[in-house]
Amino acid sequence: MTIRLPVLTIFLLLFVAGCAVEPVSTPEQQPTTIQGLLSGAADTNDASLRRQYQLKAAQMLQTDGEYATARSLLDAMDPEQIEDELRDRYLWLSSRDAVERGDTDAASRLADQLDPELPLRLPPEQRASAFESVAGAYELAERHLPNARTLILWSGSEARPPAALNQRIWGALREVPRAELEPVAERSSDYRERGWLELALALAAHDQHEVEARSQAIQNWKKVWPDHSAAEPFPGELALLRQLDELRPESVALALPLSGPLGGAGEAVREGFLAAHYQDLADPDRTTPAISIHDTHARTFSSIYGDLLETEPDLVVGPLSKEAVQELTSLPALTVPVLALNYHRDARITPENLFQFGLGSEDEMRAIAQRLKQDGHSNVLAFLPEGDWGIRMEKALRRAADKQGITLLETVQYDGDNNLNRVVADGFNINQSRRRANALMRLTGTTMRFEPRRRQDIDAIVLLASPENARQINPLFAFYYGGDLPVYGSSLLYRGSPDPGRDSDLDGIRFTDIPWVLGEAPPERDALQSLFPALGNNYDRLFALGFDSYRLTHQIQLLREIEAYRYQGVTGMIRNSANGSFQRTPDWAVFRKGEPKSLPEAEKESSRQAEYK
Repeated sequence: MTIRLPVLTIFLLLFVAGCAVEPVSTPEQQPTTIQGLLSGAADTNDASLRRQYQLKAAQMLQTDGEYATARSLLDAMDPEQIEDELRDRYLWLSSRDAVERGDTDAASRLADQLDPELPLRLPPEQRASAFESVAGAYELAERHLPNARTLILWSGSEARPPAALNQRIWGALREVPRAELEPVAERSSDYRERGWLELALALAAHDQHEVEARSQAIQNWKKVWPDHSAAEPFPGELALLRQLDELRPESVALALPLSGPLGGAGEAVREGFLAAHYQDLADPDRTTPAISIHDTHARTFSSIYGDLLETEPDLVVGPLSKEAVQELTSLPALTVPVLALNYHRDARITPENLFQFGLGSEDEMRAIAQRLKQDGHSNVLAFLPEGDWGIRMEKALRRAADKQGITLLETVQYDGDNNLNRVVADGFNINQSRRRANALMRLTGTTMRFEPRRRQDIDAIVLLASPENARQINPLFAFYYGGDLPVYGSSLLYRGSPDPGRDSDLDGIRFTDIPWVLGEAPPERDALQSLFPALGNNYDRLFALGFDSYRLTHQIQLLREIEAYRYQGVTGMIRNSANGSFQRTPDWAVFRKGEPKSLPEAEKESSRQAEYK
């Protein structure tokens, strides 16, 4: 029977170990139980032997699932005093613990001390576990290049590496910028590693939408590296990409409302779609589908879909309205795939060939909650407009906040025509503070100096407001003693072009928006705004929706079949989600001197070591 040692016992043993004077064992007499190892550590004055016993005990505790107790042993050791051989074991066990807990902070600290070859320096029976732990720590710390190198070494140490290992290697290499890959590939003399790096470079040389070029790059790489293990088998994404040019649609039916109330929106989507199409036509190396355009105004989409089938398209793009998408979700089956440009998020079951993609504000609520979590905020006050949209966003924000472990303390609804001073004062409990002070003065019959205080349980604010309302509301946060609170918003805050003279009152607000608006748009954006100024003023972001919807016509297979696949579009980072929905992750910006400035991901606090030795 295994004896479980409480943490206090371990600490007592470690304390005693510091006072020991008598060595007690020879190698033939070394203890084999956890209790024996800890007793031996307490009885010896040989520091190296003591650490050896403690590490062996920690390893046995982890094997028994006693990670918390093992962690107490590891935390009590000073890694700077551990000699090389034992240090490798210490780092392995510490990585194993961080991965077990999913502790990104601990993994980031360890990543600065690890190296991909560490597992090879351990006994053969420990290497598989060590490779898993070291790679897992790098993955948690988002150190993609050393993670890939660790996994490549692991695959080389296995007689028959599992196919899942190739998937993981490619998943890590896919995240490494080309500028980091090139010098590493030039220096690498290892056949296995060099082949993987050359494959990653071959794909990185082409944008994601250049399907034919990327497919050809894989074919060319295979000719140079015919026996490389990366192709045994190819990771799923690359295996599909090799044949993707054969799978992309030859004809696409674009079905949008081009007249009626949604006519302007439909026209903007159409022009963005065609702009991306014309960009492909200008490249002789790309194949492009035949496009047919259909007006969906004043008809049910189910009847339109039936007519479209007679033209035998390979893919239908549309409809645009939420009601039409809802109608599609009720159909039992779709013979031809449909890329709908809106969402019916409440549908539990959707037809097999229905894909949903759009600019839903729910994506932004999820992004805001994720950013709040990343920035360390846990108690949030939200200001939202009155009406159906505000109610919908409150539900979406609350769901997203709950998922991130964030408390949405309260949502304050406002009407832009009403007294916004009162709205903010009530939200901050300023008026409640004043009422308490007035009641106290009436009770005591005295006049006292009083400075109202806002509620103290808030550490961040979410503001969903138009620029006009936000310019009034944001300064009120500082006026009512909340100037120290960070403010987060959505794309509703920004019209899409800088207006520093008016937007200086928005300074400090962090907000989420699409790359098309925040400076990463292709030249087609300027061309569209010049050709269609009225549409650009009202529907600029729908140009982007159309642009990405065209790009997705030949990315659907990858998004549908490869769970880890991500596509960087002009509307954000796109990935597959539940129920046939493509989910967007938008970019971030912050207002400074009235202009939006890019807001990158928070930098890791720990400095990064060189990722290649």
